[in-house]
Amino acid sequence: MIGALLVVVVIISSLVVGSAQPTPSHWLPVDTIGDARLELLPVTRIRPGTCPGKSSHTVSSEALDQCLTVIQGLIVTQPATATVVPDATGDWDVKVFLTRSNARLYAQMTARLSWQPSPRNRLAIMIGDPPDGQLLGSPAVTTRIDGPINLPAGSRAQAYQLLEQITR
Repeated sequence: MIGALLVVVVIISSLVVGSAQPTPSHWLPVDTIGDARLELLPVTRIRPGTCPGKSSHTVSSEALDQCLTVIQGLIVTQPATATVVPDATGDWDVKVFLTRSNARLYAQMTARLSWQPSPRNRLAIMIGDPPDGQLLGSPAVTTRIDGPINLPAGSRAQAYQLLEQITR
């Protein structure tokens, strides 16, 4: 199931920004203590194959058989909200709303990334720390993103599984 989730997420070439907010009864606080924290890490290099050894600056994308080199980015450590929402294609996403300060940092980071050549315009989205964290995807950022983060998840069950990982 996680493999299918990674394939769905990796296929997405850019982050999607939604404007409609879900009803508050569906919001869950994001507890980002420990391995459940959401990390948004700029990619500096992509090599074919798995990463040699373990490093806090590399993460393997098993679905694409790639090793991503990442640098410090945004680690979501303050409470926010998250919810499961349907997308336009009938699949399901997890929409993560950042706190005001994290949203500002995210917008600034995506603005900088959007001007970079590939692969330096990619953003590794992870739950937990490299190299042991779970890579959700590494989409190309083509424009500044102001708003929530949509994490494509596939089925409704996969979306709720991802939501649980983010909010535990």
